[in-house]
Amino acid sequence: MLDRAHRIFTVLALLASVASVAACTKSEGPSSGTTSSASTTSTPPPSASAAPSAAPTAADTASATPPPAADAAVAATATGSAAPKARYTEADDPKRLIGVDQDIHRAIDLYQRGRAAEAVPIYVRMIAAHPGMEIAYSHLSMLQWELGSPDAAIATLRAALAAGVKSVVILTKLGTYLAESGHGGEAVPILREAVAGDSPDLDAVNALGIALARAGKVDEAKASFRRILELSPAHAMALENLGSIALEKQDYQEARTFFTRALASDPSSAQAHNGLGVVELKAGNRGAAIEHWKAAVAIDPSNFYALYNVAMELAADGRRDEARPYLERFARTAPPALYAADIRRVQAMLARW
Repeated sequence: MLDRAHRIFTVLALLASVASVAACTKSEGPSSGTTSSASTTSTPPPSASAAPSAAPTAADTASATPPPAADAAVAATATGSAAPKARYTEADDPKRLIGVDQDIHRAIDLYQRGRAAEAVPIYVRMIAAHPGMEIAYSHLSMLQWELGSPDAAIATLRAALAAGVKSVVILTKLGTYLAESGHGGEAVPILREAVAGDSPDLDAVNALGIALARAGKVDEAKASFRRILELSPAHAMALENLGSIALEKQDYQEARTFFTRALASDPSSAQAHNGLGVVELKAGNRGAAIEHWKAAVAIDPSNFYALYNVAMELAADGRRDEARPYLERFARTAPPALYAADIRRVQAMLARW
């Protein structure tokens, strides 16, 4: 009998949205919505990010808090403005900064061409030369996460803090990755620090909600997501996360409401399609569920929960020819560090066919 535990909470939406690689240009400003759903359960955790699809985006280069000392000027090559400095050193030589800017764009280009592993050493060299450069830590950690090395991603962000690069961006990513790796208790205080102040970053608030959900503090998690909606009523990721929590409680009507609102707010929300797929299946509408999961995978091929769901339900419906490409893609592309048991299950199924 097939194990078809339906993956409700696609790995942190925070990661999923960060994953849409936008062209990294000097003129872009801070990103507005880079987070997602909360997660934990047998139907995986509230969503944020199939988290592993994390790639450097303009948001990462634009919303970063300027690094300290000489490296603030380096960050300006990506953000478009530099912090005033008392004195200038050889590290501020425009020729050097142009080189750093070119390296950043080359690394992003490699990612976009499917060669993420080749971008990693570029960021490693940047950090060695400019240990206060936030962008390098942020991009490197996302690449490591996507390549299936969550421990390395977390270590990179810890190294940033040790180097004095303590910003909302770094704290939010570290808290998110810790929560997604099963360390919600450690993530919560880090994210509380990230949201301190009267005007918190909404992505950080969303990440805190996810960590609270993972730590079993569901009421506090819901309060975080509702806080976001008070400030931004159409915030798709907060709606997705509230839908995921409702699914966890088996309140399918409330889940449908939140996911439908999320999809209305963002028609490209793979998370909302995945959640609605689970809702439809629970309502006995397997055909509608499969169509939602197909839509989720078409929007975001790295939404591995939706990919798993559609593959398993097609197989359960006796549609092996349709299921096979999805099963093969899951076995081939899902990061083993996060989906080892599911990959083995899928490989065993394929071997029996």
